[in-house]
Amino acid sequence: MRQVLLVVAAIVAGCSQLRESPDIALETRTFRVESSRGCVSDTMACASFEINYPVFERLDTSIQISINDRIASLLSSGPAGTPKTFQSLGDDFVGDFKAFTAENPEFGFGWYFNADVSALIASDTLISLQVDTETFTGGAHGSYTTRFVNVEPMTGTAYLLDAFLKVGYQDELRRLAYEDMERQRDTAELSQEPRLTGESLELNDNYGFRKEGIVFFFNAYEIGSYAEGPTEILIPYEKLTGWIK
Repeated sequence: MRQVLLVVAAIVAGCSQLRESPDIALETRTFRVESSRGCVSDTMACASFEINYPVFERLDTSIQISINDRIASLLSSGPAGTPKTFQSLGDDFVGDFKAFTAENPEFGFGWYFNADVSALIASDTLISLQVDTETFTGGAHGSYTTRFVNVEPMTGTAYLLDAFLKVGYQDELRRLAYEDMERQRDTAELSQEPRLTGESLELNDNYGFRKEGIVFFFNAYEIGSYAEGPTEILIPYEKLTGWIK
């Protein structure tokens, strides 16, 4: 499936880092590994591992490889810095399933890992990807995560907030984040005491760049219980006008 992402000019007004630039067309591809052909059986559980990811036109092959490596590293549960590929991740997942079921033949549930990688912004100056995963390896429920990959498309290096905002932005970003959390509480008409205050809120490194603003995402258990679910904070670009480089 071929797409072209549109970067809205209002996002980037007055911003040299996310200036309006030609959009990069992309095609969504699927990588899949299964423990058995078709991974469907009435009598035997199986394991499936699938990643849907974008491939960008007009990018140097080495940059696309770097992006895929960053996605694979993000999805890896192994030691930090250990090189991973989609193939090795899939093989490891299926291998773990086979080893587990060999020791626990009575185990009747299949395993699955699904990752959907969507492009939030894809331009000559920034590629920002959202990586949503769903995993089940037994238990009461599956697990869900949302993480981000931000890349400078000309170099393949990570695109960081330091490249986008002026020095000293941290306190203002934290204030705006807490402001959005309070807005969400008011909208939901929550009665319980807030879990965090403006002083105790610490932003994580799990952020992406959407058309309307910077999003910070806290997955389940990071600042609340599983039942409370994830927390998403959006800071519109217009509230950062004085801080954008």
